[in-house]
Order: sequence, then structure tokens, then C-alpha cells
Amino acid sequence: MNNRLKQIGISQHIRLKWVEMTANMVLAGNGKKATHDMLEEYFKNKLSVGGTAKRCSREKVMTILMKIWGNVPGVMSDFRDRGLDLLKILPGDIHVAVHWGMVMAAYPFWGTVAETTGRLLRLQDTVSASQVQRRIRELYGERESAFDASRRALRTFVDWGVLEDTTEKGVYRQRSKKTLKDVQLIAWLIESVLISSGDNSASLSAITNSPSLFPFNIMLSTSRKLDQCNKLEIFRNSPDEEMITLTKR
Repeated sequence: MNNRLKQIGISQHIRLKWVEMTANMVLAGNGKKATHDMLEEYFKNKLSVGGTAKRCSREKVMTILMKIWGNVPGVMSDFRDRGLDLLKILPGDIHVAVHWGMVMAAYPFWGTVAETTGRLLRLQDTVSASQVQRRIRELYGERESAFDASRRALRTFVDWGVLEDTTEKGVYRQRSKKTLKDVQLIAWLIESVLISSGDNSASLSAITNSPSLFPFNIMLSTSRKLDQCNKLEIFRNSPDEEMITLTKR
């Protein structure tokens, strides 16, 4: 696991409405400073009210939101911009898929928790925080911050409507999947999986069925539809396997 994938970063409970709000600020033409200032104004009476800590939860949440949509690394700016373009044209109930992909690309730890959750849900009806944390321990070692972040990620999944609580504390079940048919969105999510995993190429079927995309049903009738997406290149590795690679961003 390279250094970027080892980073946790997304250590707070991030509400879907906050991510949507941040994206809308950027879509409205606001720059980094203006977006940060508007977030600060919004959260000043909502998070860490009266707190004196230098890095309070409000600052951490704002940092995360800015890294997702407002202050992305230069290498990801084109990817971010195409995600914003998708938000302009897709119906509101599908926006969660765009935000999911952007968070996964910005914070690979999110993708790790999502993949672990998705794998477990393929084997059983529910998933527990302890099961996810066991896998996180294998990957990240005995890091308390990783345990806490995985628990908060699961709570965020509930807020985003992809998991729901059961009667047992810390145990979740999957909610109904959203079906995705838009080719541009599917291609963009394929990029997100590759960026999050740190891989440049992978089996097309493995990506479209990736456990990290467990909240979604990917409906892609033929890989030829992806030919129009200039960030992806498809080649046949064997008669039964198509590979997809990410061209230089």
C-alpha cells in the first residue's frame, strides 16, 4: 500500500447535504477562499460552538469538504470538473453517485471502507462495524484513528442513505441500490475506482462490479459505449476478458 493509500484523512462524519452544498458553491463560480468563507459562516453555529481546540471538528469537516470539491490537487482538477458537469445534468437523486465517486478519489480510505462493506454484504444480509474494523486493522495496523474513521464512515453511509441501522447497535443492512445507466457517469466512476485503488488498469467487469460501488447497479450493455470517453482505453486481455486502463490525466 503506497503512502497515499495509507492516509486516512476523512476522519469526520460528513453529511451528504454538506457535500452537495459545497459542490453547489463551486458550481456557482466561487473560488477556494470564497467557498471556504461560506462554509465557515454556515458551520460557525453548528459545529464546535464555543470550542477552543486549534483543530476542532468544524475545521476538520471544512478541510474534508474543500478537498472533495473545492481545493483538489491539480492532477485531479479535470476529474473534479467533469464531476461537477455531471451534477449539472443528472437528476438530484443520482447526485449521491457523483459525490461517492469524488470522495472515493479524494480519500482512498473511503474506498477501502466501502469495498470492505460491499464484500461483506455479498456474503451476508448485514454488516457490523467490528467486521469492517477487523479488516481495517489488517490493512492499517493498530491505528486508533483508522478504527474511529471507519466507524464514522459507516455512520456517513447511513446518512447518505446507502446503509440503514438495524435493531442491533453497530450493525447495518443495505438499502435499495440506485441503478446507473448514464454512460458518462459510469465512465467517470470507473476512473474513480482506479484512482482510489492506485491502479492504472483493471478488468472492466471487476471495476463495474467492484464492492466499493455497492450502493449502485451499473447498467452497461456494451463496453463500446465507453469508447467515447477519452480518459479510458479498453483492450482485450483474452477472449473472455476486457481490460480498461486510465489514460494520462
